[in-house]
Amino acid sequence: MYNSNKIYNFAFEKKTNKVYYNLGLMKKIILLTALAISVAYSQQLPQYTQYMLNPYLINPAVGGTTDHFDIKAGGRYQWLGFSSRLQDATLDYGVGPRTFYLTGHGHIGKDHQRLRGRHKNQNSWHHGLGFQVIMDRAGPTNHLIVQGSYSYDMSLKKNLRLSFGAFVGGNQWSIATERIQLNDGSSGLGVGNQGFNFNRILPTMSFGTWLYHKYWYAGISIMDLLPFKTDLSAYNAVYTKTPSITNRLTNHYYFTGGAMFHPNRDIAIIPSFLLKAVLGAPGVSVDINTKVRYKNMVWGGLSLRTSDAFAVLFGVLIDKKYEIGLSYDYTINSTIRPVSGGTVEFMLGYRIDPRAHVMSPSDFW
Repeated sequence: MYNSNKIYNFAFEKKTNKVYYNLGLMKKIILLTALAISVAYSQQLPQYTQYMLNPYLINPAVGGTTDHFDIKAGGRYQWLGFSSRLQDATLDYGVGPRTFYLTGHGHIGKDHQRLRGRHKNQNSWHHGLGFQVIMDRAGPTNHLIVQGSYSYDMSLKKNLRLSFGAFVGGNQWSIATERIQLNDGSSGLGVGNQGFNFNRILPTMSFGTWLYHKYWYAGISIMDLLPFKTDLSAYNAVYTKTPSITNRLTNHYYFTGGAMFHPNRDIAIIPSFLLKAVLGAPGVSVDINTKVRYKNMVWGGLSLRTSDAFAVLFGVLIDKKYEIGLSYDYTINSTIRPVSGGTVEFMLGYRIDPRAHVMSPSDFW
């Protein structure tokens, strides 16, 4: 996370399982400014442990590649135990990130009817359409993403297909000062003890490719291609008397891949990885995962995210239609671990009209 003593001093104190903010040189509203601009130097988009259960979240090219219409909903409660209490109120406001999403996608022009021993059009091309709604909250900041997708899927050769896709939609960013309690006992309100709600709506666009085989897959995506700005100068001038500070949406790069091995007909072993980089931020985040699936009905797995967390995952597919995924992250980051109870994530899915079993990314979930 971006840190400058001229702007703010961000510190954790473990007191009755609460998290407090030490502002140092500047107080009150400048903390919100710092939180807003900090995402320009770190990750702006939500993080997922179970991204492999719904790769459409991070790559629009996955839309329409399945042999069914796919609906998924999920939630992530990160760093359990983080909370912040208003000085003069009885309500707690969670400061650990909370993420909820609803996604759906399906194919157009993909016919699964049997034709001379194979599926009609399975070696041809088709279109995909989809949507996603993501709500992400961390302390006083809220982030809403609403976007639709289009993808084009084509056959390269037997058992090998390539899909291109794009997201187009909007981001809504908002900050509420009344959700902050400062170390000096103040509540983070501005002049006249009045808070403000910062709110900006910006367009967004993302692009991805997805290459998949009967036994392996790989995908590359660039999220938030449009570098729009959110200027906080109006609020700085009134509340903090500080120079203008601008937050810019920045590109997020994802590269993921995986393979499937069958030691016998009932068991599948599926290792996978995710490389994630943010433009302007140092380093690359790496997720390494392994799943073991039994009869395409139940599976368990382990995941390691470098310098962040170790996770245990579990899932089940009921009647080839209903999906449930659960995971728990144990924080290994030395800064966060003393005040974090870990992270819990869940996913619920429904496959609409799975009329045929044609090679698709769902084979790897």
